[in-house]
Amino acid sequence: MMDYEEVGPPAALRGMVRCFWVLSSPPRGTATPDPALPDGSPELIFNLGAPVRARGASGRLVAQPGAMLVGQITRPFTVAPTGRMRLIAARLTPSGGAWFHDNLAALTDTWMALPPPWEAVRDALAAADTRAQAIARLGEALTQTARNGTGPDPRAARAAALIVASHGATAIADIARQVGLTTRHLQRLFRSQVGVSPKQLAQMRRFQRVFAAWRDGGKGWSGVALRAGYFDQAHLIRDFNAFAGGAPAGLLAALPEFTRLFTPLHVARHAASVSGADQIND
Repeated sequence: MMDYEEVGPPAALRGMVRCFWVLSSPPRGTATPDPALPDGSPELIFNLGAPVRARGASGRLVAQPGAMLVGQITRPFTVAPTGRMRLIAARLTPSGGAWFHDNLAALTDTWMALPPPWEAVRDALAAADTRAQAIARLGEALTQTARNGTGPDPRAARAAALIVASHGATAIADIARQVGLTTRHLQRLFRSQVGVSPKQLAQMRRFQRVFAAWRDGGKGWSGVALRAGYFDQAHLIRDFNAFAGGAPAGLLAALPEFTRLFTPLHVARHAASVSGADQIND
């Protein structure tokens, strides 16, 4: 049984961080690989437990670094823990990865090891006595980055926020006009600042709505499609095949626990801060 919790960021980090999350699991042997699904957010992940392997560009499962930036994913992203899981992460806003890399397109569907200063942050997280303390330390490191670093182009950040706020329903040409760019210029800016095109981000956000619509009891797949913002059921199925690797009915009924935790099917525990009694090593 995995233990997953989300923690909201402080106001000063809301342009960079959607939430902090913590995931732990009991000791176990090598696990069956499970997919993570696209949601439009890069992630800063610190592994305090057993190594985690992921399917790299070669198609083979390779060990990921202990401190890494995972770029946008546009297809199922297969991961496999090798033992006890202890992960602390910051789920970034769509443009939040630009604080850590100047070309997010180079990280789409892959990851990079963070430079040595972030290994020191990982050590500080591992030394924390509680989840609350570890998340506070991660928040302090990110606040320092926000103060001293160069963030995303404000136009890209605003455009991405508008796409997220509309759940992908607003036309990209309208988004471009609102931020004072041509559609083509916005597309070029998104490649480096977000890692996917504005259209892809809109599709991912709409795709994520399918999980909540299905969870809340849509009236058949046509009803789920309409509630999630699709024109029709066929439109939903096309996106689901692209982002999840199969048709929605079978996949939604049999999602692995790991995959489910990172979708709206799982109602995560949320907190403004984690209880000090909640041990990081639990």
